[in-house]
Amino acid sequence: MKLLTFFLGIIFSTNLFSQTIFLTSQNGSFRANNTWQGNNDPGTTISSNEVVYINHNVYYDRDLTIEGVLIINQGASLITNNNRDFAVENGGKVIANGLLAVQDFSIQDNNSRVEINDSLFVNGAAEIIDGKFIVGGAAHFDGDNNDPFVIEDADSVFVSGKLTVGDFDRGNEGFIIEGNTNFIVASTGFVTIDDEMRVRDNAVLNTEGSFLVEDDLRADDNASITLGGTARINNDLNVNDNSAITITGNLYVADNMGLDNNADITITSTALVEVIGALEHDGDDLTVNRALVIRDVNNDGSFLGNGEAILGSGLIQIDGSGLDNNGGTITGTLDICSSDASSNPLSGNNPSGSVTICTSSGINFPIIPAAPLPVSLLDFDAYLNDKNQVELVWITASELNNDFFTIERSGEDLNFIAIENIPGKGTTNETNQYNFFDSKPLNGLSYYRLKQTDYDGRTETFEMIG
Repeated sequence: MKLLTFFLGIIFSTNLFSQTIFLTSQNGSFRANNTWQGNNDPGTTISSNEVVYINHNVYYDRDLTIEGVLIINQGASLITNNNRDFAVENGGKVIANGLLAVQDFSIQDNNSRVEINDSLFVNGAAEIIDGKFIVGGAAHFDGDNNDPFVIEDADSVFVSGKLTVGDFDRGNEGFIIEGNTNFIVASTGFVTIDDEMRVRDNAVLNTEGSFLVEDDLRADDNASITLGGTARINNDLNVNDNSAITITGNLYVADNMGLDNNADITITSTALVEVIGALEHDGDDLTVNRALVIRDVNNDGSFLGNGEAILGSGLIQIDGSGLDNNGGTITGTLDICSSDASSNPLSGNNPSGSVTICTSSGINFPIIPAAPLPVSLLDFDAYLNDKNQVELVWITASELNNDFFTIERSGEDLNFIAIENIPGKGTTNETNQYNFFDSKPLNGLSYYRLKQTDYDGRTETFEMIG
């Protein structure tokens, strides 16, 4: 409804300015007049002088462009039912305190901002060019196999909740952070990348929470990465072209770790790094001030290139075929060991300074465990059995601080009501299956969805099924 225009202070600005307000009055279509108070819909472009409040369950079947303000309140939802796109442009602002589900997703313009406090589902392509993207709830990008997910020149990407990026373009570039992007994962944040991730062109990545990349992590062209908390790379870690990685927490690399072309890696006094493959050092400096374990399980052999350096005051354990020091320098007060007490882990040029070669014991560090992931839902299905009951089955791949699931049900009006709470498994990396029987299903078409609640009260709402 277009109400009388009045002055309203929006939380994104300290200035007062003229706004036109739209409020939903019932569940229904975004374009249907009777969904809105006053029977007047806002159209498919929310202009800069408009504020739209979604207080109900609303679906849209045309592409939406947000240049004004869109607020989805708690318990409400805005969902595409026809694979339609969602764009935030020209200073648009979105606050999702409820569920937002879209096809393609984009943020454009330095003054645009999207804040996810409940759940976001993106089923298609995604790009964030300038602007701000804040995840305090859960954001799921399921992936588009034709195009990478690009975040470029974003003022701020801040994750204190859960971010999952699916397989966008595996084998090519996948998930890209570039330009003057500042990407921060807070200590409470959980990020899972199911694809290759590239940080490049002066971009900054800083993680303090749980960080998992299922493919390669690459830093190129003056990129800067700081890995705190617990990080796991399930393929190669490569640092190239004047880029730098600083590790302040625990890092597990499932394959090789490489430096090339003036790249630096610093392992601080608080960090423990385990590399299952080999070390390929043809960069600049590798500084170890606590512990680095190179397991070289395939006996490929590690190497230190001519003119490159390993230095620091920590401990390095080199297994497998050892380290070929081909003209590089090893300095500082390092202890360099092998888990094989009969072998010297170094060949080639000898280290200098106060470096100690300890072949008598070695430090056989246990493999750094993967950080527990947030609730990862593998499957959610509904079946009608021979007793006219609807059986709900859902499977989780992992859970973190999962207190309980809430099962919500609605009819065709999409007015969801909680019908049961099911206890969660707390924290586990094991696969778990859950079942619930709705013995009194609604007549006609029904929809179900799951809401998950952590011990600290934070919630995540998953997509509905019908």
